[in-house]
Amino acid sequence: MLRDAVYLDHAGTTLYAKSLLERFSTDLITNLYGNPHSASPSSQLSTSRVDDCRHAALRLFNADPAHYDLVFVANATAGIKLVIEALRVQQRGFWYGYHRDSHTSLVGAREEATAGHHCFTSDEEVESWLNDRRGCNSPAQATHDDMVDHSTACAREDGASSQSSCSSAAQRSDVDETSSSMSSENHSGLMEQGYGPRNIFNSQINVLAYPAQSNMNGRRLPLSWTRKTHDMRMNDGRSCYTLLDAAALVSTSPLDLSDPGIAPDFTVLSFYKMFGFPDLGAVVVRKDASGLLNRRKYFGGGTVDMVTCDKEQWHAPKTSALHDMLEDGTLPVRNIIALQLAIDVHKELYGSVDDVSKHTLWLHNMFYERLTAIHHHNGVPLCNIYMGTDGCEREADTYGPIIAFNMRSASGAWVSNAEVEKLSSIRNIHLRTGGLCNPSGMATALNLAPWELKQNFSAGVRCDGQSDVVNGKPTGLIRVSFGAMSTKRDVETFAKFLKEFFVEKEDVLRKVSNSYQAERDTQELYIEKLTVYPIKSCAGWDIPADLQWHIRSQGLAWDREWCIVHAGTRKVMSMKRYPKMALIRPHMDFQSGKLRIRFDAASLGETRTPKEVEVPLSGNPSVYADGDDDCLHATSLQGTPSEVCGDFIDIQIYTSRYISSFLSLALGVPCQLGRFPSRGGSNSARHMKPHLQSYKEKEQRATESEDNVETQTPLQFSNESPILAITRESLNRMNEDIAARSQMGETLPVTVPAGVFRANIILSQSSSSKAVHGELDPYAEDTWSEVCIQSEGSEHKKQHSLNVLGPCRRCQIVCVDPRNGEKIDGGQPFATLAKTRRKGGMCWFGIHCALGGHYQGKQAQEMGISVGQDVLARRIG
Repeated sequence: MLRDAVYLDHAGTTLYAKSLLERFSTDLITNLYGNPHSASPSSQLSTSRVDDCRHAALRLFNADPAHYDLVFVANATAGIKLVIEALRVQQRGFWYGYHRDSHTSLVGAREEATAGHHCFTSDEEVESWLNDRRGCNSPAQATHDDMVDHSTACAREDGASSQSSCSSAAQRSDVDETSSSMSSENHSGLMEQGYGPRNIFNSQINVLAYPAQSNMNGRRLPLSWTRKTHDMRMNDGRSCYTLLDAAALVSTSPLDLSDPGIAPDFTVLSFYKMFGFPDLGAVVVRKDASGLLNRRKYFGGGTVDMVTCDKEQWHAPKTSALHDMLEDGTLPVRNIIALQLAIDVHKELYGSVDDVSKHTLWLHNMFYERLTAIHHHNGVPLCNIYMGTDGCEREADTYGPIIAFNMRSASGAWVSNAEVEKLSSIRNIHLRTGGLCNPSGMATALNLAPWELKQNFSAGVRCDGQSDVVNGKPTGLIRVSFGAMSTKRDVETFAKFLKEFFVEKEDVLRKVSNSYQAERDTQELYIEKLTVYPIKSCAGWDIPADLQWHIRSQGLAWDREWCIVHAGTRKVMSMKRYPKMALIRPHMDFQSGKLRIRFDAASLGETRTPKEVEVPLSGNPSVYADGDDDCLHATSLQGTPSEVCGDFIDIQIYTSRYISSFLSLALGVPCQLGRFPSRGGSNSARHMKPHLQSYKEKEQRATESEDNVETQTPLQFSNESPILAITRESLNRMNEDIAARSQMGETLPVTVPAGVFRANIILSQSSSSKAVHGELDPYAEDTWSEVCIQSEGSEHKKQHSLNVLGPCRRCQIVCVDPRNGEKIDGGQPFATLAKTRRKGGMCWFGIHCALGGHYQGKQAQEMGISVGQDVLARRIG
């Protein structure tokens, strides 16, 4: 599993042990486990194992079952939701205060706080609130105006929702008398088990929620706050409770709940962050705070002793234990059994949790030293490391094994985190980038005010998007985290990775800048090859040399006309995620009027090649309804909302089960064939990406109106622009660079085919042009503004032109070999482009083009292009 991989996202989930899966498999094969809601031997075995595991899990945190109960849930987020759903039905609602370092799941609980909520912007503010003698007596008055100003990251933006919540408080307090009576009876039963106290029903509930350790940067928050809230409740009678998110902390560090007098009231955690498997979480509840949870209205199977449904609506909740009341339905018995095995295996492999903590903190400190020591050639530090919001020093008791950072170039510009992800992917390094599900912590670290976050959102910035530097500020972070199985090699490999791809050396900078120079204002070339990609992200079809091919404003005719849509997510599929798409080879058959789709199974070594399918080129396949071919039956098109490159359009989906089965069998995922909708639909428009507009000539921009056709250049299923072009000279130079680096031992020797770049047009310099003007410089296309297609037999006579929109930014899809659908050794050519062709945090190769804006209507319909045609490229003036 870890062969040649560097896994650095243990804060997301750690890795499971092979021996754990083997032991779990053996256990399931050996024993028969039934539904625990029965008296059969298999059911009783399940019940016994669940009870044993519950006890083992409590013992893991030194939690005495006399003072604590443990409720199994799906994960920490489900645990938070369980607690909040119980709090919101309290007669007077509850007030909610959460720390700025909170995970999104803790932040989201504020929407249920009927008595108000507040974001604490510092540890000192929490301490001030805890020490305020009236702070927990009148929490509803401790509103935004009473607290320290926190407009930088936690300003309240939810007045309307708060008013709505408050207005519904009366409705929520209108509890049915019978239900209230049952809750009181149930509460009395639990009191006998050590659960309490009684007087909480008539008190205003106040909840302080915070993470034991930030999942963003590893900063550890004071656990002493739980003791203070407990003292306030016991000594002063103030109803203050703590909700502790321990998910990040317990992944590598111990949590000691041995003293119930200072422990949190509700502790949520996820076991998969500790052991990798199973996918299971828990809420550890102090029994003297459990009364808050037993007024929940909903009840599920297994949580009640009796229910009436006909003339009377009545039920009797179980009272034997809190977990019996809260674990709705059948427990995930096998996951719970796996948890008990995971606890044992983890101890056998890594020792105690204290041992894991020491090991990971040692790696953390080593990694921190490596990052701070890396500089560019001019002395500028590569990494900007984000410390805690309170500026604590990195000591063993103040930080866990997590580091959040961003990178800068030698000039001080921010490095794109999307580029970091792409490069780490080709090196098989696994890390996390983005907002890290820590909204306020991220905004504070990056100095992003609420208005900036809203502005970024309006501009299309999303947590999984590519726009990660906006208005000179990054919109996300890079996070590296360590686990029990992390090693010194992981630290060294990642540090080497940063030096290899992101540290700028003076000689490299000079080489890159020289590659952009070109002396002549025009260059004479010819069209070496034309290719269309009828189905997005699948193999291309080379246009025969004797065909005159039509150019439209959307690009070459039939290019990216079809796509493959995932049947579950409704997203258009990409070769980046599904490399086998390279083996789906479409063929344009104009004589029969069909698109023939084949799957090249032989490239995978398969003995059976699936039969090809055919679809009509006509936009109305029903005209073939009486055909003899099975593949043409029921090929009607149905508009379906789908997502392509962040755009939502109504794609026309082929309803044929035969076609869907063919594609699903070939790719191994449920999918369907789709076609770009005909123009004129309400949701059928896609346009060229806005960032390409910045590369237009200044003079041209000055004369364009806001609704100029070029700013509205239409797209079909292509990613960013209608046409993509590369030059043979640049491709040759790139392969020369790969060869040179292989000789230095940096990479394996490979020759990258032109097909990896999925270009529509390959341009090359003729021998006669070389004799007259000399050889064309590699990457000369970076300086072009226009590509003029020459008329046959004319001399420098402009027939029609393609506007050059700008360079093409590349991703790791270029690492897929189109000949076999496999990744090219060494992450090539992306690895070499990252060292020779990276500018502004992006890797560039090829140019985006579109038909000139002055070719419209009937004139545009007559535009053609063919292999061998002469081309005149003009430089930017």
